[in-house]
Amino acid sequence: MFRWLFDVCIPGYNNDLYSLLSNLNGDEIIILKNQQHHPSEKYYFSSKHLNDLEKSNEVSNRGEKLLLLLNGACYFSKMTRHPLQIRDLYERTITGDFNKLKSYNSTIDIPTFSNNMLQTSLKKNVTNSNVDDINKCILIAQDNKYFYQILFLMGKGSPLQDWVNLYRIYEIIETGLEFNFKQIASKNKLQLFKHTANHPQVSGDAARHGILPNNQPPTNPMNIEEAENLMRLAIQKWILLTYNIDINISSNYENFYSSFNQI
Repeated sequence: MFRWLFDVCIPGYNNDLYSLLSNLNGDEIIILKNQQHHPSEKYYFSSKHLNDLEKSNEVSNRGEKLLLLLNGACYFSKMTRHPLQIRDLYERTITGDFNKLKSYNSTIDIPTFSNNMLQTSLKKNVTNSNVDDINKCILIAQDNKYFYQILFLMGKGSPLQDWVNLYRIYEIIETGLEFNFKQIASKNKLQLFKHTANHPQVSGDAARHGILPNNQPPTNPMNIEEAENLMRLAIQKWILLTYNIDINISSNYENFYSSFNQI
């Protein structure tokens, strides 16, 4: 039984939580639902990484960071359209009662990045793990601090990244994961990504630079959705090469949203 439960929602898109509930089958991250046909339908987020904690403030801090990883994994694998938000923290007693310990505002402060948040053995047999793609991402994040950082950044920016955040992710993929982008994109495509991300006349306030004198903007700039998918493809390829795991993003997207008809 999971002792600590966060009441979560996706404002306007709670159907995503229903489908996420159906797709998760690991214990790194779980989504639970209150009883069927309950007048106030609620979804709860928890993790085995909360089980060793006793103080509610420690649970709150670690839960917020875990939620960022979950949102990052969902963003990367296209499993939700918008990030999950925390509403309340509950403790489930041995009698099954729920005690509310803390209520949150509509938004929470973004925790400071820390790659030692999960106090567990980082070396895991991820390849043979019979769990869903989301939980595989969380397992890989424990095994590789750079992938952990990528999920953290993706969780902060989903559903739409900004160019500064995307460029940080690009640098971590290239330098931290040591992935060669030439495996998935041409030199011209990579140059277009960099030029678009850097130039304020294209990216506006979201550009990485405020002014680029004597530097003309690209005539055919890359849109941010294409840049997002470029990062997704690089990560997908890196996971396949490193862990022999094929996270089929397009298949996740199609299967996930086809389940709406079953609600």
